[in-house]
Amino acid sequence: AEIAVTPATSTSVAPPMAPSPAVTAVLTAVPVNPADPTTWKVADTCAWLESQELGDHVQAFKTHAVDGKLLFSLTEQDMYSVLEIQSPLRRKKLAMAIAELRSMYLNP
Repeated sequence: AEIAVTPATSTSVAPPMAPSPAVTAVLTAVPVNPADPTTWKVADTCAWLESQELGDHVQAFKTHAVDGKLLFSLTEQDMYSVLEIQSPLRRKKLAMAIAELRSMYLNP
């Protein structure tokens, strides 16, 4: 007995569209695991830094492998002498952002 096989009809499906650069920027600015900053990798910490308008310090954070745990232990002295954030106001902005992050996620 012969079995007749009919070819499946193909329906054309458009490939998924890539997100716009603006959408990509928003998506990449959100850390992988925002619920627990202590689990952030260096890339997550750098994305958060960008979201705080402190992106010009990303290279120093990468150089010194500042992940989520290290972020919470940074002192003003670390910011000045190790990360070389010269401006006292930029150090203050970073310290305030870290304090806000700590209060949101570690001490709710």
